[in-house]
Amino acid sequence: APIPAGDACGTAHAISTFPYLQTHNFGTYDPSWPFDPSCAVAAGNDIWFEVDVPAGEVLFLEANPFGGADVAVYIADTCPVTGCVASSADPDVANWYNSGSSTATVYAVVKASNVMIAVED
Repeated sequence: APIPAGDACGTAHAISTFPYLQTHNFGTYDPSWPFDPSCAVAAGNDIWFEVDVPAGEVLFLEANPFGGADVAVYIADTCPVTGCVASSADPDVANWYNSGSSTATVYAVVKASNVMIAVED
């Protein structure tokens, strides 16, 4: 069966309007983290977002957990993922600055929570 939209980096939801504020039904997604020990750890299902971050701007990722949920946020710069460029399980916030000279595509991953994604200079 094909991988559902948002269930892996290859099917990540593309986000281009900011701030992105959304509640998702995490029961429809499968757990797939951590792939790498560089990433923070949390149990539960996760959802993937693909974000283009212009040079010199910052990706802000924040999770607001549902009652008692084990939450973590991740930012990866490759697909398939080989590690995290930023991650956190407490607090549930991660930021990544694009220090390059061109727009970079990154993957924001959230476990079991409401999500806020923003790109700002």
